[in-house]
Amino acid sequence: MKSYDCEFDIIIFEIKKCLIIPIKYDLYDAYLEQLRVQLLKRIVNSTIKGVIIDFSSVKLIDSLNFQAIIELCKMIRLLGKETVIIGLQPTVTAALQEFTGLNFNRVNTFLNLKLAIRFLEQLKVTEIGS
Repeated sequence: MKSYDCEFDIIIFEIKKCLIIPIKYDLYDAYLEQLRVQLLKRIVNSTIKGVIIDFSSVKLIDSLNFQAIIELCKMIRLLGKETVIIGLQPTVTAALQEFTGLNFNRVNTFLNLKLAIRFLEQLKVTEIGS
């Protein structure tokens, strides 16, 4: 595990048993590592239904760093919680799919926060991770 000197102001707030993380920085390795550590600590032994990662402020995403987000989603799933991604710009999504071949089949994506929260609220414990 790498060690980084810089600290990022990572915002994680809770609404209706959902953790919401607005991504407001470029996805640098240091930011991703700090996000992963803080988020996983917050999820362990929590009663949340899931995590919503909001990319609405992000205009450009490197494919390797987005792959790190996908890996984070897998870790969250292993902890019994679901992840939803919102706010991806259409051009970003198209580029990620076309040029990287990233598999979006296991990634829940919604247009906005309201739809993402509604999706997570409807999940039953037996549905999470299935």
